[in-house]
Amino acid sequence: MPAKITDITGSRYDYNAERRGNIIGKKIKAARKARGWSLQRFREELENSGLELTAQALSKWETGGAVPNAYQFLLMARVLGVKDPFEFFTSSSPRPELNEEGEDKLRDYKKLLKLSGLYRPRFFREMPRCINRVSAGTGVRLDDDSFEMADFDEDEIPEGADYSIVISGNSMEPRYRDGQVIWVEKCSSLKPGDIGVFVIDGEGYVKKYEERIPEDKERYTDSEGVLHKQIVLVPLNEDYDEIIAGEGASLMIAGKVLN
Repeated sequence: MPAKITDITGSRYDYNAERRGNIIGKKIKAARKARGWSLQRFREELENSGLELTAQALSKWETGGAVPNAYQFLLMARVLGVKDPFEFFTSSSPRPELNEEGEDKLRDYKKLLKLSGLYRPRFFREMPRCINRVSAGTGVRLDDDSFEMADFDEDEIPEGADYSIVISGNSMEPRYRDGQVIWVEKCSSLKPGDIGVFVIDGEGYVKKYEERIPEDKERYTDSEGVLHKQIVLVPLNEDYDEIIAGEGASLMIAGKVLN
């Protein structure tokens, strides 16, 4: 004798009895009629949601001549407004605990809980994380082998972020502190005033990007007579010195800090 399946609520689900009784088909028909829909209207509603079927195919669902596949079933339940498909489409569905007015009050209370922001579910996303800390003082190594994948709370990830890295040192205080996680968008250029991650001779730094008219204008004037501004990496902590780009070291912009 086939075993009956017990769901998480403790209810017994008898597949053979449910199939013989065409319980799903009867429930589909009941839900459709409760909305006042003809088979043609039901077909149109499903089609509007991306599922194209004939009215004859839907009729077979209701009479037990065919059953929807898993994806069709879930879409159909959503179109019909069924909150709990398993509970609704089984013969052992319990009687409702609340009347229509009570259900309305429950929905209103749910809206208040969502608006409070205190009970939001947490969702996590896998993002690259730099193993080495990026320096806010002296440089640290920063290359392709310095990254690993890690899970982060989606609420903590700014839009446009490509990877995270941890600050080391205090040259960017008070805005960024030692041990703070920063999020970086990969880019190859910055605007003056942007906070960026820079690689100088293979070592990573986080600094404010500035462009200035150099004192030695001849040195920064090219063969066509164009004067180029001098790139300066500025710490926010006045106890640290600026880094002047182009003084015997190679500079690469690794990204813009978003937080």
